[in-house]
Amino acid sequence: MKRKITMVRVEPKMVQVEWMQATDADVWETHTLKSIEHPTPSLKKAMQGMLGTALRLLELEKAYGANCSVRAIQYDTIGDELAFSIHVVKQLGEGNGGRLVLIKTPMAMSIAAAIVRCTENDVKLAESVQEEAEAYLDGERANDDLFPTGKTTNGSIGAATSEGAEKGKASAAKLPPPKATEKKSPAKKPATSFKPPKAPATPTAPKAPAAPANALPKATSAPASPKATEKE
Repeated sequence: MKRKITMVRVEPKMVQVEWMQATDADVWETHTLKSIEHPTPSLKKAMQGMLGTALRLLELEKAYGANCSVRAIQYDTIGDELAFSIHVVKQLGEGNGGRLVLIKTPMAMSIAAAIVRCTENDVKLAESVQEEAEAYLDGERANDDLFPTGKTTNGSIGAATSEGAEKGKASAAKLPPPKATEKKSPAKKPATSFKPPKAPATPTAPKAPAAPANALPKATSAPASPKATEKE
């Protein structure tokens, strides 16, 4: 199936490739890949190689290219001719506090009737970026050790090379086997002797309340008189 690269973007932590692909019915479909896998050095080199073209198209001096990087290239086809626009990011200021300025060139073509005309060599440089993007779509990535899972930002799984898989197997083989751990049963608590509960003490009768001081004394019986004895 035919495939046309329409956008290549390289961010610090993300690579984005957009392309159109023709089906068997000659219907063009639009596809986008966003991946966190690092690009190959050749793709970065081809992107940065377009900086000189961008400065010339923008009529800027070469000294302006300091702290500039090519962030993306957008493609289009007019007739049979390739047209492209270069997106450049320039950092103003030093360190992390500097601002980033995005500069885009107009669509450039190598034909004489183009509003913004580029050279044939510029077209070859733009096509080399497309070729590197094609290779990236086909699974060519940087060192797989950076992203061993190969997971992309849209949830798909990136291609992993056999070299990275062999490194993973070799590192796994060097790991020592896990030590067997001995399971210890919990210590039993000593049995406690049964002691019957003590019987409750028998309740004592409450004492009678003391008589008041003004109470009358109880009547007492008179002593019995001695019995008369009978004389003989």
